Amino acid sequence: MNYMSPERMEGEKYSFEGDIWSLGIIIIELVTGSYPFKATTGFLEMLEQIKYDDSPTLPRNSHYSKELIDFIDKCLKKECQDRPSVITLLAHPFITKHAQSTANLPAFFERLK
Repeated sequence: MNYMSPERMEGEKYSFEGDIWSLGIIIIELVTGSYPFKATTGFLEMLEQIKYDDSPTLPRNSHYSKELIDFIDKCLKKECQDRPSVITLLAHPFITKHAQSTANLPAFFERLK
């Protein structure tokens, strides 16, 4: 439920646009190490924050690339019709910039063991 889009909070049916919202929330959580909504009184407060507060974003500082910030901002548009499609996101500079990466993730995770 923490990753549900604002429109799902309103009872609208599942949509790919809702998945785009969830992707943005997950990326923020992965890069910052914490969930972006800070409810202090419980789950209902968090739902209210998702529906009514401004969308979360990353700080505009040197820790995060402009491409990453823009990618997340596009994913977390409050209105589902304003979010880009998966095809559009795959062409986003944050994705294309790393498309030819030579990172060896299996070897990286093996070293972490």
